[in-house]
Amino acid sequence: DSQPVVIDFGTALRRDGGFLDHFFFRIISRSDFNAWIKLKYAKNYNAISAEDMKWFRPNAFELTLRILRRFWQIISFRKIRKRWKKR
Repeated sequence: DSQPVVIDFGTALRRDGGFLDHFFFRIISRSDFNAWIKLKYAKNYNAISAEDMKWFRPNAFELTLRILRRFWQIISFRKIRKRWKKR
């Protein structure tokens, strides 16, 4: 009904604090934008439009986790096991 809805308080943070509060607020808000883009494009990073690309800027922590996740999928044969289960 075109009404705003609160989705998640999991990363709620006060913004009126000192330097650390502002620092963490920027990190968390950037992670929220990145999550929105990932959901919108179903993790297909090549399909992100130029308009949405201005919102998508993974931070170092997210990039590190993505690399570790890919490495883990390789050494654990996760993709191969998922394909095998579908048969």
